[in-house]
Amino acid sequence: MELIYTWKELKTAQDRIQAIASRTDEICDKHHGAFGPFKAEYNRLWQERHDLQDKVEKMRRQTIPVVGMPCTVIFYSDRSAAMVSKILSPKCIEVKMCGIYSGKKVFTYRSNGHWVEKGTTSKDWGTLLGIGFQENHFDMEY
Repeated sequence: MELIYTWKELKTAQDRIQAIASRTDEICDKHHGAFGPFKAEYNRLWQERHDLQDKVEKMRRQTIPVVGMPCTVIFYSDRSAAMVSKILSPKCIEVKMCGIYSGKKVFTYRSNGHWVEKGTTSKDWGTLLGIGFQENHFDMEY
């Protein structure tokens, strides 16, 4: 799998999803489920959003990272917001994490389309990187 999408292309698709979500929420709030003449527009927007979400998931695996791009470091069930801090090579980047897991980590892009922590195998699901979004979640049940 090759890195072919720019950050701008991914961001544009994500922004379009947000705009569609806002419009469908507006239709729901305004008409309280009785869509009437807006039913066709609502259904069209819902399908467009669903199709775009599938495309964005594929795009995230093939987006070329840039410095300052948001990302999420995924540790099993925990997630930490991060940002690309340095491009070491076209398929190797350094990220700076924020919050409880602060620090820096280096990730490499693998043939399966995943960003994996440097020094681990593609089959090791220990620490992965999600490109194009920031999310924090800490599972305190342990």
